[in-house]
Order: sequence, then structure tokens, then C-alpha cells
Amino acid sequence: MQKFSISFLGSNRSGIVANVARTMADSGCNIAQLAQVLIGGDFSATFLVEVPDGLDIEELRSRLDAGLKKQFHDVSFLIRQSSPAAPAEEAPVTEPYVVTANGPDRPGLVAGLAHVFAAHSVSIESLKFVSRQEGGDALVSFEILVPHDVDAGRLRREIQSTGKELRLTVAMQHRRIFEAMHRIAED
Repeated sequence: MQKFSISFLGSNRSGIVANVARTMADSGCNIAQLAQVLIGGDFSATFLVEVPDGLDIEELRSRLDAGLKKQFHDVSFLIRQSSPAAPAEEAPVTEPYVVTANGPDRPGLVAGLAHVFAAHSVSIESLKFVSRQEGGDALVSFEILVPHDVDAGRLRREIQSTGKELRLTVAMQHRRIFEAMHRIAED
């Protein structure tokens, strides 16, 4: 069994996931992971797919292209061999954190915070950015994985300092605390 990563982008319309999933199932492929989001009026999704050994990238591309063209003429996709995950014994031991930032929207907000993460070998697991309106406030949410050998207190101080330079209010919490607080707020 081989694994492919396939990303789709196009105007949002009902049925895209159903079309892609049916084409994959009919081709003997299994969806191992899927992340999908709407950004503005666009649909964006990335699938990690287990593909039978007899089906190569070009044949799968042809099948997906034919399936999409029947209904969705403006959906583009990219398909590639999936990168193997690092073996558990080689992967760094990490702790999950959530970093939220809000303040006036302007260029450089994501770049400023992401640069601090990169300097500390912190992996961004998930990122959401919402701008309220032109000239308004922005909200950024990062789910990050902090290696155990990184001083979380120092990282917090550095992102807060960068946030202050960018006129952002920044908070960093361990994911368990973040989720527990949001469960309490919902009750």
C-alpha cells in the first residue's frame, strides 16, 4: 500500500467531498486523514490516502480529474507521494499549546509570530487567521507542538514581546488548559 497526499482548492459548492471520496473509494483507496476548511468563498481540503500498489499517481490523477470535471470545473488539485512520518523513537517529545493573538489587522502578523516559533523549532500543527474587516481587528490561533527541550516560559515571553511590537494581545496556554477552560465556558 502506498500513501499519497492530495490537496484540493476551488469555489465552494456542495458535493465536492462526496465526489472526491466516491472516486477514491471506487479506485480502492482508503482515506486515512482529511482536513477541510472554507476560506472566504473557497473550499480547501487535504487528504492523506492509502492507495493500492497497482494504482500509480498518474492513473489516480486521471480518475480524480474525470470525476471532478463532471460537476466541478473550477476545482484544482495537487497530488504527491506522502512524506513518511518520523518513527516515534526519532520524533521529538513535544507538548501541545494553543497561542491566540488579536489586534489591529496589518501585514506581518502571522510572519512575526511564526518566525518566533521557527527560531525555537516549534511545529505549527494548525493555524487559523480571521480578519474582521478591512482596517479592523484580526484573530490568529496557532496550535503548536513545543519540544521538551524548549523553555516554554521563554517562548511565551518572546511571542508576547513580538505581539507587543505588532500591537497584538497574545496568550499561550497548554492545550489541556485551553480546552478545559472552553468546556467550562460552554457549560
